[in-house]
Amino acid sequence: MRICFICTEIFYWGLYGGFGKIVRTLGRELTRHGVEVYALIPKIFDLSKSEETILDGVHVIGFVPPKPRRLLLPFTWHFSKKYIAKIDADIYHSQEVTPGTLIAMKKAPEKKHIITFQDPRSLDDVKYISVALNKNFFSTVKDLVYYRMYCDPLVRAAIKRADALFTQASFIIKKVKTLYNIKRPIHLLPNPIMVPKHVIRKSSNPTVCFLGRLDPIKRPEVFLQLARLFPEVTFIVMGRARDQRRDHYLRRKYGQLPNVKFLGLIMNDQEKYKILEKCWILINTSIYEAFPISFLEAAANKCAILSYVDSEGFVSNFGYKIKDYSLQEYARGLRYLLENDYWKKLSEKGYRYVKKVHDLNRVVKLHLKIYKSILSESLL
Repeated sequence: MRICFICTEIFYWGLYGGFGKIVRTLGRELTRHGVEVYALIPKIFDLSKSEETILDGVHVIGFVPPKPRRLLLPFTWHFSKKYIAKIDADIYHSQEVTPGTLIAMKKAPEKKHIITFQDPRSLDDVKYISVALNKNFFSTVKDLVYYRMYCDPLVRAAIKRADALFTQASFIIKKVKTLYNIKRPIHLLPNPIMVPKHVIRKSSNPTVCFLGRLDPIKRPEVFLQLARLFPEVTFIVMGRARDQRRDHYLRRKYGQLPNVKFLGLIMNDQEKYKILEKCWILINTSIYEAFPISFLEAAANKCAILSYVDSEGFVSNFGYKIKDYSLQEYARGLRYLLENDYWKKLSEKGYRYVKKVHDLNRVVKLHLKIYKSILSESLL
């Protein structure tokens, strides 16, 4: 069986986000089950040349359009055409719908094509993010161009032609049906998480962490300002900004705080899990999230979650959902979780949920079952 993931990133070539992490994890595990896995992605930051490489057993093709077209990012997928026939996959699996989804359907109409919606964004989402970040006119126009890419009539046509549709979380199903006016069934296909089997041992000192990009949409400044209010708590920062200047700025401004540790981007899962294992609470300060992989990774390591974003009711069930984005609310929530060790009970509950629903072996086997069903045309 040969599978090709069509995706916007794969945790490489300068893009280190949740989508890419999911694809890389899935690809690695599927290869261990004898599946031949490809990934087709547009290269955004490393624009020197198109490139092919192997990551964790996955054949990755990163394509770059000719120079005059590089700034027209939504249209770069047109330059993926020549790779579709070369890959010759049995199933093309889009991790979020893009113009590349329809291109694959047109270039390989006899093959199977499925879509997992990871983070579908409505026009209201785009407007909300732009206002929340106080974006200027040109940045807002760029966001609207991206929105146009994901809601283009051709993209809608790709959704209608897909052999099966999935979402990573149940709450996204209603959103996708509304956004794209879908009447057909949409199935749940959870994202995979490695759940530790050993006894998790927490730090004796209260320890909290931030896990994600240090970009404005994630608002790491709020996390770092909390460190000043809780000198008795260790604050660990895992991640870096896409703009190196912003990364340096945050380190200069907050790096001198004695209870703050900047660890940068951690690529190795085992190293990241060693840190999460010591932490008590994951603090998410982002303006917008779909259902972040960091929630699942933290819960798998028995961390409670403190966040305003409450995807799938995850935070309400396994942590503390704050009322607004203010520093005062985050401080109130952190005090609550630390008081009488409330974080412990909630983190144990979150661990059990992730182990039941998102365990790596379970989800990979579910993907294999779905792929076989698609090929036998029993899930259409």
